[in-house]
Amino acid sequence: MLEEPARREEAGLTQLAMATGLPKATTHRLLGRLAHPGLVHREDGGRYRMGARTFRWGQRWAPAQVLGTTAARPLRRLAAAGCGAIVVVKDCGDVPVVAWIVDRAGCGEGRTLPAVYS
Repeated sequence: MLEEPARREEAGLTQLAMATGLPKATTHRLLGRLAHPGLVHREDGGRYRMGARTFRWGQRWAPAQVLGTTAARPLRRLAAAGCGAIVVVKDCGDVPVVAWIVDRAGCGEGRTLPAVYS
């Protein structure tokens, strides 16, 4: 159930039920249970989006922390040489970006890209 809100900026109950293949009543019940601890957020208009707790959990993902910290210095060296680079980890068909640098502005992390190549 968490995958569908993660794929969209926000979605309504019917959209999420159709996307997951679950009955609307089941989808509503599951979303209610996920909203209570902050994993999803229900907007005033009844649309759902990912909750803040999901973001915090993602920040604790161990490979991202370790690899991001380890990659920071080499990425800065590449930037100083005028190069860009990206560090990713393939995970369940997606490619979470652990760290990237495109210029001397600094490093970033935290995006997920669809895996195009295997």
